[in-house]
Amino acid sequence: MKYRTFDEWYEDFVKYTQYGNVAQNYITPEGYKLGHWVSRIRNRKSKLTQEQKKRLDEAGFVWKIWKRRTFDEWFADFVKYKEGGNIDRDYVTPDGYKLGVWVNNVRSGMYKLTAEQQERLKAFGFVFSRTKHSVQPTK
Repeated sequence: MKYRTFDEWYEDFVKYTQYGNVAQNYITPEGYKLGHWVSRIRNRKSKLTQEQKKRLDEAGFVWKIWKRRTFDEWFADFVKYKEGGNIDRDYVTPDGYKLGVWVNNVRSGMYKLTAEQQERLKAFGFVFSRTKHSVQPTK
């Protein structure tokens, strides 16, 4: 494959990325290793121009990847932050965790749960159906 410029990679990043990140092994439909490029960008941030950093920031680029969280960590945030009502898909905890995305992933089946985990969520008001809101207000 030919050498690609920052602008070409950036266009793919904007086109194929949700929530500012892609899996490290993600390959675009055109065959470009976008996940590898994102990893390289994170490791070489100091070599980017201020303009490149600004563009990536504006596109929602995730510079720091959080450690993989356990169900119990997500569950604790769910219980803590659903208190006031619904958790919207774009809700991010004050610590920077995308709780709304996790809730959506649980509902869509992307985050696999045991029966016990499902019961724990139901006990705290989690609704598994695909409705506008995933959580009913606490009574």
